[in-house]
Amino acid sequence: MAEFQADLNETRLRHALLLTRDVVRARGEAPAAGRTSGPALGLAKRSMEELEPGQMVEGVVTNITPFGAFVNLGMRQEGLIHVSEIADRFVKNPAEVVRIGQVVLAKVIHVDRARGRISLSLRREERPARRAAREEKRSQALSALKDLFKT
Repeated sequence: MAEFQADLNETRLRHALLLTRDVVRARGEAPAAGRTSGPALGLAKRSMEELEPGQMVEGVVTNITPFGAFVNLGMRQEGLIHVSEIADRFVKNPAEVVRIGQVVLAKVIHVDRARGRISLSLRREERPARRAAREEKRSQALSALKDLFKT
């Protein structure tokens, strides 16, 4: 099995993706992550304007890199699942979790319309609010410094 897009014939990959899309549309069903068939998950999004953070979207993994996996969402721009968002556990190599051609159900994390980037996640557990924790520590440190220099 090919692990990277460079290992595949681009024409064969495009043909397989189009064939899969046509079969799924004809049946009215779509494969979910790791399954070959299942209930319909809905139509693919057609533009970035329709995407919102927190939304669940399905797509096909088209490329795997050391930093993550690219997913075709049925529109011109592909989404990226960063290696830190591929699983609820630590993953060194994204190919350990996903494979090219796999249909995945991902959560939209961020949509950068200006730069044309879509960030996705396969994580099912909510991450702790790291930013809020950092801000709290920063606030406490600044408060301590203010108290120190009040005199």
